[in-house]
Amino acid sequence: MRTSRRKDTRILEITDENLAYLCQEFLAYLHWEKGVAFVKGELARRELQLFLANQEIPSPTRKSKSKKSRNAQKKSASVPVLPLCPDREQLDKYLHSLMSFLGYQPYKGIVLMEMIPFWLEFLEERGLIDGESHAASLRSLADLVEAVQTYIAHESLSPQLIENLAVAWATPVEE
Repeated sequence: MRTSRRKDTRILEITDENLAYLCQEFLAYLHWEKGVAFVKGELARRELQLFLANQEIPSPTRKSKSKKSRNAQKKSASVPVLPLCPDREQLDKYLHSLMSFLGYQPYKGIVLMEMIPFWLEFLEERGLIDGESHAASLRSLADLVEAVQTYIAHESLSPQLIENLAVAWATPVEE
């Protein structure tokens, strides 16, 4: 049992290391291809890496041979959570932890939310997700963007932050 535990730990280390490299490449992409200031990109990269490293990915459901369970599986089929795509519910919780009274760091959460469309575009350009997953992720997070904009207005933060979010999320979401 000890060797398997070590092996599992090693797999996690490799995954975290690969995520770190991918996020570093994303930072360069933001700066050189999207014209995002390096400091802003670094803030987004750090928060994105923390979020993705701690995002829980549900395990796939096991297939059953009975007809009854196959029909139930088809009915409950939802958009699968991809490891590199932010899950709406978990991102909401993460943003709340950054923007709540106890962990008040709103700029980190706002910049993270602003850079997510660029992250999804980056993943699609590198063939890590397909166009359908990209569009599905944008659709699932659309109402969260509105909530963050409302938060910015309520907290009397810079109106420029609302505009930045609107511009970043202006990409039409396919229905």
